[in-house]
Amino acid sequence: MSNVFHDIEDKEAVVKEVNRILKPGGRLIIIEFKKDVMFGPPFKLRPEEVEQYFNKWGLYQRRLCRGFSLSLHAGP
Repeated sequence: MSNVFHDIEDKEAVVKEVNRILKPGGRLIIIEFKKDVMFGPPFKLRPEEVEQYFNKWGLYQRRLCRGFSLSLHAGP
């Protein structure tokens, strides 16, 4: 999911659907604009804000780089 999560109106519904369709051990990578950069959309999310949505559904995450990329894993 690249540079789109900030635009999604019903983020909870999207996270619920990702949890439903992601196989155990499957991955979703989220790439977003960092909140403190000059370019990109006017409304941006911090990594912690995005993580909160996915943590509710038990998806495990790890940051991939110094920018804003999350790798989310379903199940063990």
